[in-house]
Amino acid sequence: MENAPRSTRAIQETKRASLAKSHFLANMSHEIRTPMNAVIGITYLLGQTKLDEEQRPLLSKVERASQSLLAIINDVLDLTKIEAGELLIEHTAFALPSTLHEVHDLISVQAKSKQIGYEMVLDKDAPLPVRRPHSTAADSPELAVQCREVH
Repeated sequence: MENAPRSTRAIQETKRASLAKSHFLANMSHEIRTPMNAVIGITYLLGQTKLDEEQRPLLSKVERASQSLLAIINDVLDLTKIEAGELLIEHTAFALPSTLHEVHDLISVQAKSKQIGYEMVLDKDAPLPVRRPHSTAADSPELAVQCREVH
């Protein structure tokens, strides 16, 4: 019987620690989101100015990277919602080839900075999965995308 109060205390401490972690993640996510939104806003404003042909694609990569980082921040907030049982799942249609090219652009910048060759090969003849607004799975079971290191 001595273990019962100890296990009850352990459960309560675990719940308190989990709640503290959730509050911390939510607060940090909000603190990080503010400067990230500033970067996105300034990037947008800079995009409205006259840029040369070398600057425009670089600014586009900054914009996509900042949007990706904001999505990660939002995912952290979603984790806190999952733990609290408050997450609503949304089904959204998206253009897979476009998404893959955006990911490729971000990865290729890192690869280039580390002097690693990198390419993405997208087989134009293979069926690509397409998510429809109310589907739960891709329409095609195969994804014809290959990313590989190039030497």
